[in-house]
Amino acid sequence: MKNQDLELLNNTKFLVKKEKEYTIQILKNLIEIERKKLFVELGFTSLHGYCVEVLGYASSEAYLRISAMRIMRDFPLVQNNIEKGKLSLTAVGELQMQIVKKEKEEGIKIPKEIKIKLLKEIEGKSTRASQAIVKAELKIEEKIKASDFVLNEESVKMLKQLATKMEIQDLNVLVQMLAKEKNERLIEDKQVKRNSPALEKIAKPNTRDCTLHPREKITRYIPLKIRRLVFIRANYQCEKCKSKKYLNLDHIRPFSLGGIHSLENIRVLCSGCNQRERVKFFGENYQKHFPAENFLPRAFR
Repeated sequence: MKNQDLELLNNTKFLVKKEKEYTIQILKNLIEIERKKLFVELGFTSLHGYCVEVLGYASSEAYLRISAMRIMRDFPLVQNNIEKGKLSLTAVGELQMQIVKKEKEEGIKIPKEIKIKLLKEIEGKSTRASQAIVKAELKIEEKIKASDFVLNEESVKMLKQLATKMEIQDLNVLVQMLAKEKNERLIEDKQVKRNSPALEKIAKPNTRDCTLHPREKITRYIPLKIRRLVFIRANYQCEKCKSKKYLNLDHIRPFSLGGIHSLENIRVLCSGCNQRERVKFFGENYQKHFPAENFLPRAFR
């Protein structure tokens, strides 16, 4: 690894440490600002409005920090755990938000002992794992919102099983992904019928030469059969880091440089590994020539 890359990594590590210190100080300041109601002097009726309008946070960011601040105010040990990296701002903030939501919906008061127990259980856990722990302890069920259809219990059960396998917490996100995937497949089937002669020439499974014949039609469309075979071969996971989230189909020899849609030239990479391979292949300024949206997971394009 180059010296400048090592320096970049070390500098980032240093800044993250400082970021945690600044985060704690911001939360401490918010505690005092709320206690003294200083935001009222500036014409705001709530701390949230002050955080959005004056501090420049997005609404969700402001809510997250206010929630983390309030649980840190009630449990001083939280500050020490955030500084040590045992707890993250997101995990703490979302814990408080789930507690408040549960109390409002059911008209109850969550005992202090349960809050302390949850804070200990989410120590060292990822945000996703923390969310699962909190929802299980507070018995919070997933709710699917849909204005044009209603799912029966069996459908919800199947969705939850699929969400668990795909490591997706929000069922709404899963429904959107499935709907988008189904729509894309319908479009692909139509494209196959229209362009099948040209596509068959491009997608030769046993062809190792990654060059196109001048007379062959050039298209970015990857035939559905090739896509499915590549995913099966990769066991539906990134071929670099084995992640099963945000998967993309990537040309080993880039399509823009003549790479074809063959089994040998296409691999499965997650979004992060895909972008990293582009940096290694084209250099650090590749995004000037290739729009960032080309490397987003298909479900988010």
